[in-house]
Amino acid sequence: MSRGFRVMDHGREGGPERLVTVAGGKMSDFRLMGEEAGDAACRWIGISGSSKTSAVGLDGQPVVDSVSGAPPSPRLKAFLDFHPRLRELHALSHLGWDYGRHLFSRRQESTCDEVRAHYKKKD
Repeated sequence: MSRGFRVMDHGREGGPERLVTVAGGKMSDFRLMGEEAGDAACRWIGISGSSKTSAVGLDGQPVVDSVSGAPPSPRLKAFLDFHPRLRELHALSHLGWDYGRHLFSRRQESTCDEVRAHYKKKD
């Protein structure tokens, strides 16, 4: 399977040690890119074990209510592989739906005025 990104551990390739670079990739690859770059960095500082990025949300809390859909059918996958722009839209629709669900589930925690006030403080 061809990936659209590359994680380079420069020390392993004859370059400066303890330098990791991620090149290429697209939004749907970000979590995998981060996982591989993190694993490469962890090798340098002596941390071993499996990555936990799929089990931890952006807020650092465990992902417990994640709705994991089935992968696309072989026919849809072949169609999306042939039409890369539609593949991106397909991925973005899933991300947008999950983000909307996340926002909706947190709606009781703050009002719009509180959110505006929070961001005005940062200006």
